[in-house]
Amino acid sequence: WIENLRASPAMEMRGWSTVLAGKYLASASTGDPLRTPSSIPSGRNLHDFDPALIPTKAAWEMGKKLGDDMLARFKRERGHVPEKISMVLWYGETIRHQGAMESEALYLMGVEPKWNSRGIVDSFRVIPEAELGRPRIDVVFTIAGIYRDGLADKILLLDKASKLAAAAERGNNAIQRHTDEITKQLTTDGVDATLAAKLASARTFGSAPGDYGAGISKIAKQSKDAGNAAGVADVYTNFMGHAYSADLWGQQNQKAFQQHLTGNEAILHSRSTSVYGVLDNDDFFEFAGGLNVASKAANGGAAPAFYVNDVRRRGRESVEGIQTFIANELNGRYWNPKWIEEMKKGGYAGAREIIDNLENLYGWQMTSAEHMDGTFWQNSYDVYVADKHGLELEKFFEKENPHVRQMMLARMLEVDRQGVHKFSDADRARLVREYVTSVNRVGVSCSANTCGNAKLLDYVRTEAPLISGLGQMELQKYMQTVTRATTGRPASQPGSRITEVSRWQSPPAMNQPAQNRASKVQPVTGYRMEEKILSAPAQSSSDNLHPQPYGYLLLAGLVGAGIVREVGRSKTPAR
Repeated sequence: WIENLRASPAMEMRGWSTVLAGKYLASASTGDPLRTPSSIPSGRNLHDFDPALIPTKAAWEMGKKLGDDMLARFKRERGHVPEKISMVLWYGETIRHQGAMESEALYLMGVEPKWNSRGIVDSFRVIPEAELGRPRIDVVFTIAGIYRDGLADKILLLDKASKLAAAAERGNNAIQRHTDEITKQLTTDGVDATLAAKLASARTFGSAPGDYGAGISKIAKQSKDAGNAAGVADVYTNFMGHAYSADLWGQQNQKAFQQHLTGNEAILHSRSTSVYGVLDNDDFFEFAGGLNVASKAANGGAAPAFYVNDVRRRGRESVEGIQTFIANELNGRYWNPKWIEEMKKGGYAGAREIIDNLENLYGWQMTSAEHMDGTFWQNSYDVYVADKHGLELEKFFEKENPHVRQMMLARMLEVDRQGVHKFSDADRARLVREYVTSVNRVGVSCSANTCGNAKLLDYVRTEAPLISGLGQMELQKYMQTVTRATTGRPASQPGSRITEVSRWQSPPAMNQPAQNRASKVQPVTGYRMEEKILSAPAQSSSDNLHPQPYGYLLLAGLVGAGIVREVGRSKTPAR
């Protein structure tokens, strides 16, 4: 395995030149290198697992185990079995775990898949409640745009299963009861009775056709409106409030989504890869954290349980609480001196990777504060500001990317300002002093927090005069620098106060399907294409048969330049 991993870089270069030369490249299945060792060495023509075979029989067995483990854990923590839970489904996750999450949902609803001779699920058996040994559990699904585009048949499969479960014995059938309650509420709110019944029966919600994301990533990182949880929830449910079923495809109804989240007692997501965690990109907190915010808003502030199905290692699958999952990742990566040393080798890009983790940790703080721990921030300060491992981090950031350290200092000051974690007087003084000094020396980084958060500017202005060693001239220069960067005018000029923009709702155009946002009538201008045959100079036949490689060498140079330019951007896994 190690040899295959080490061979990957050279294989990728050979594979690249092979493809550019128009030659055959051997194929291989994709997947996490730990869970699917056959996926390495890389540099081959990768293909996904056939999605038509999802869920597999093995995934069904795993899903049943995960479902039982989740229910047992929930009952230990809360004293009862939940009536309703919610799941986040991503394309990349489903391809890797081959439908374990979908299988778990089927099992919780009390529906068993049946496979045909080709290994494709083509029917279901409704498990009698007596055999199930517990009530049926209502499951609401939130999906990423790529899941909608690539696994539409799974949406229909889950829709069929939920309707079969709802039609089972009436008794203690929470699925049917919730459907009836939502139908009644939507009708009362003025929704047409037929549409209300379809919306109430739907169990899958996501962004509009053609849209992606969950709408709250930038809001979370800007952080100036951190106290407006209701606003964040409103943005999330507006963006993700499109129902998908056999009867509706992308039907927008925010109230229906909010009704489906009423009574949501648990959130489930999965991690099936060791390449990505929950902190190295903003997708996890945007989708799962956003669902948490919206669920609290729909339930009077009551927070659902929050679990991650850890299916990264075969035979070691488990259900973890989100706080434990985050803590393990912080200890294993972000606070790990060996990981930090490897990031340092990446120079500018490594520094960028470090700040992305911290910013995404704040995304979790914004969306799921009840699952966070104040030690997360103190330990981050100790490792990166106080440099407790002696890694010369200040020197590293100063050389490779001084704005990253500035963004770190600003983020920790924002955490202190909010009272999320109050640093000691000495630590706070150091944060303010080094932050002001950094802005004065290299200019303001103008991240969402440093330039988009007027409350932080006011906080620093208040705290700075209390710190010895920071003079009035330094503070004045800081104010001038930040104000000029955010308004284009010096702080001394009238009208230069930073304007707070609190438009929680996305612009109307962003809430429409992509095809509706195109300009209706616009004249097209440009150049008319004409065909003209030019005679080429005589060449030998061997030149024609064996073209020189200048073209693909030029392409390689251009792609290489693009890689250099793009390095440092956060990586986003397939969702």
